[in-house]
Amino acid sequence: MTTGDFTVEVVASATSQTFTVPTTHDSTAEPDGSVTATVLGGTGYNVGTPSSASVTVNDDDASTLSIAAEFSDNNEGSTGIA
Repeated sequence: MTTGDFTVEVVASATSQTFTVPTTHDSTAEPDGSVTATVLGGTGYNVGTPSSASVTVNDDDASTLSIAAEFSDNNEGSTGIA
């Protein structure tokens, strides 16, 4: 999992900003992750409420489940003794 801070610069006349968060494609099943974007205060503008938003990044790898069965010659409830 990659963690860290990234800076996105927003021009003064912008009303929205798009950015990409890089992810790593692999074949390992792992928990979903999250990305949170937070607008910090600065000179010349006011930060509204809420000042942050989060999204969930879903893992795209399938989990594998294996089941093994054992068979017995005994009937249910039987001790197997004749």
